[in-house]
Amino acid sequence: MLKVLFLLLASLFLGACGAEDSSGNDKDSTVTSDGQILSAQTIRQHIATLASDEFEGRGPNQPGGKKACAYIIDQLKSFGVKPGNNGSWRQQVPLREINNTIISARIFGDDVQWDLVWKEEYVAENRRGNGIHTAAGDLVFVGHGVQAPEYGWDDYKGLDCKGKILVMLVGDPPCEDQELFGGKAMTYYGRWTYKFDKARDMGAAGCIIVHRTKWAGYRWAVIKNSNGGRHMDVLEPDANTKEMAVEGWVPWDVAKRLVEKTGKTLEQLCDLAATKDFKPVPLQLKYKGVIRTREDYFTDENIVGVLPGRDPYLKNEHIIYTAHWDHLGKNEEIKEGEDGIYNGALDNASGCAAVLSMAETFASLRGNHDRSVMFLFVCSEEQGLLGSKYYALNPIIPANKTIANINIDGIGMWDATEDLQVVGYGQSSLDGLLEQELKADGRYTLPDTESEKGYYYRSDHFNFAKIGIPALYTKTGDKVKGKPADYLIKIKDTWRANDYHRTSDELKPDQSCEGAEADARVLYRVGKKLLMSDIWPTWNAKSEFRARRQESLGK
Repeated sequence: MLKVLFLLLASLFLGACGAEDSSGNDKDSTVTSDGQILSAQTIRQHIATLASDEFEGRGPNQPGGKKACAYIIDQLKSFGVKPGNNGSWRQQVPLREINNTIISARIFGDDVQWDLVWKEEYVAENRRGNGIHTAAGDLVFVGHGVQAPEYGWDDYKGLDCKGKILVMLVGDPPCEDQELFGGKAMTYYGRWTYKFDKARDMGAAGCIIVHRTKWAGYRWAVIKNSNGGRHMDVLEPDANTKEMAVEGWVPWDVAKRLVEKTGKTLEQLCDLAATKDFKPVPLQLKYKGVIRTREDYFTDENIVGVLPGRDPYLKNEHIIYTAHWDHLGKNEEIKEGEDGIYNGALDNASGCAAVLSMAETFASLRGNHDRSVMFLFVCSEEQGLLGSKYYALNPIIPANKTIANINIDGIGMWDATEDLQVVGYGQSSLDGLLEQELKADGRYTLPDTESEKGYYYRSDHFNFAKIGIPALYTKTGDKVKGKPADYLIKIKDTWRANDYHRTSDELKPDQSCEGAEADARVLYRVGKKLLMSDIWPTWNAKSEFRARRQESLGK
């Protein structure tokens, strides 16, 4: 019903948004007297620059990254965009590099004791500051560790978590009712980041997630190779008191041993955890783990530009386009003659190029829009969405004055497609507005074909969603007119297998960027419709982010 109502309201102002304004400018035009702005050629030129060897892979706090920031600022200036952070183009982002060393990890009870074998039976880290940190307490099984009021779901049910080490299962509860937790699609509740943050907020001393390959979608090897050493985070002055002393993982076979004293098998406990009636189960065992933490510090930066609106009231309301400017930098350990630059053409020079082209197009309107639009190029995405995390914690525009976020993390660098996939389809009324704009081009939307992988929670828009701001994130479609059904799928699969996060992600001759032009035009028009109206996009009733939005708006 909300979606139908939104589409009805949107249709009422469609004509007005496409009309000419008082100055005679066609508000929907992406062509000026100087020629075509939002074009494949323009986008490709920006990619060629940002992904060139001169920019050295755009590493955080590295010369190439600083060049990328300078280039983006110079382009925004040339378009007539204004500095977006109280007269500055930059938002400084204080970061910390956290190095963890595991000293010990022990499970014990009245008649049992064993030390967990690092990497094989146990992986752990924490987000605390310098020092030696001990986590100790009773182990309690809390199902999937989910509190989801919109589904009437609470795995904690009155448990006092203070001083406890919580044990929980990876993923969403695998319910038979497909209306719960998005069916096949992963929700935020299935992400490990949610589980650790929820345990912390509940006052737990630590949290251990039980890995299961068929639920996680990846093997234990991914866990042990990706955790337990160096990682990055936003600087927190109170990290030692705020963060838990341990965030750990154990494989399935270890978890079987942890539940033996309950009188139930792990499979039986999993069956209980798949129901709303589940209650926390004490495991009658204790855990004690010790981790040494060392921090190093540096500052990165978000780049911020804005085009103010003309309406005395509505100009305080903003739409924010985001793209991350960083990539993986240079590999300093290569042999002579080898390519050591992670150019990051698709990831994410392409997203920056699209947002730059849209910024130039919006600037050509010369202020003839009611609301304001911000162009935010965030840093350290590859380190864990850190630039957008810092912005969400320290917003330049308050959440209750931010209408929507439109994020671009990779855009179609090959042929234009008939479809455009929506990651997180069904989350908000932004889907309806996108569908309307695509239909005008003879195109259509599809839900993300890999929704079980949780991509909605793995790019910068997610940090906006977490503070309640409706966020739209799309990815390249599959269907190219006049080509076999698997034509573009094969191309993208080859890129993912051979180029993703590799030095070979460079701008290639077959990347025409026609798809980037088509998709950027649609995302431009979605934003423009919102700039020229007073409609607020809404989260759908079952979205896990709806309550946060209601809170920020005082509802």
